[in-house]
Amino acid sequence: RRCAHLRPGKDPNCVQVHADTLCEEAQVSESRQQWEEVRAKLEIALAIQPNHLCSLYNYGRLLDYVWNDPGMAESMYRRAAASSPKHVPTLRNYGYLLYFVRRDYKNAAKMWERALVEHSRELDVLSGFGSLQYHVYGNVSRAEELFKEALAVSQAHSNTLFTYASLLLLVRNQPKSAEPLYQKLVQIYPLHQQGHLDFANMMETRWKDLGKESRRAGAESAAALRDKLLASHPGHVDALYAAARSEHVIRRRPKKAERLYKRLLAESPAHLPGLAGYAGLLEATGKLEAAEKMLEKLVAKATGDGAECRAATEWTSTILAYANLVQTWAAKPSRAQQLYHLALAARPIRSLPVAGLPRTHRCWLCSNSTRQEDLCC
Repeated sequence: RRCAHLRPGKDPNCVQVHADTLCEEAQVSESRQQWEEVRAKLEIALAIQPNHLCSLYNYGRLLDYVWNDPGMAESMYRRAAASSPKHVPTLRNYGYLLYFVRRDYKNAAKMWERALVEHSRELDVLSGFGSLQYHVYGNVSRAEELFKEALAVSQAHSNTLFTYASLLLLVRNQPKSAEPLYQKLVQIYPLHQQGHLDFANMMETRWKDLGKESRRAGAESAAALRDKLLASHPGHVDALYAAARSEHVIRRRPKKAERLYKRLLAESPAHLPGLAGYAGLLEATGKLEAAEKMLEKLVAKATGDGAECRAATEWTSTILAYANLVQTWAAKPSRAQQLYHLALAARPIRSLPVAGLPRTHRCWLCSNSTRQEDLCC
């Protein structure tokens, strides 16, 4: 009551009460998505008390996550951290902004270290800091420690489950340990798209390590995961491509594979791997004229897109497949010669070491495995 007729600057206690009230009202307005009202209340609160922590933090958070203004958000986070150096939510959010937006990894780490000093079980800080240690610094042991601490706080944190599963699979080479994390992730978060894709790919490629009796059994499990993803996201390009490839190459279901390729290319007509895969399916099922047209379309798109698509071995393999088809079926030796030159320009004759297999090389031109002293093609 004493502050009901507040005149800013007259009574510091009343200024605090007024700013607190405005910040609380702004959060109520936020829950109703009344964004202009939220902004107005926070700006008034900061006008009467420039170092008001609640308003600085919430304004920074909204600028960061809702209004997509990282510059202003960083300014608010800095002021909030200066006003209250031990405020964990500010340190947490500022660390994420520095990590993902500013790519200022050194200062992001500093923010999170300060946050963990104040609250050692702050879940988002543990998970984010683990991601930074893994993806940026390559400190796998420290990342694993942080992920384990995060899972000790909560077994249902999607970022931790996904990133730790990736670490176990790709770095530790422990697909059996990654499996329960992926299972929990897709069970708790059925709309986690990349989790479904990575889990399905692991099922398909690491089936022996996961105790599957055959590659086909692994593909069956992978197909079930992709079907769930496609049920909620029917036009998901990566899921469509992976499903089409699996139906074509592993499960040997050409009709279903063709339907999936058609859906993929309806969503993304210039999807080069999809065009290449569909062309391979058409060739394998004896539709050679359609395969030639598809490959010609692919080459026209790829050569017009610049060097990025021509830097991959898959691109060279596709060109070779097209050249072979033109030479053997269409009897167009001059066109085949042009394509062979295109393949040679993309991949000069040399060998590429395969990661994890120091004594094995792979030919850049035809992708055949070779001995170290061989050139293959």
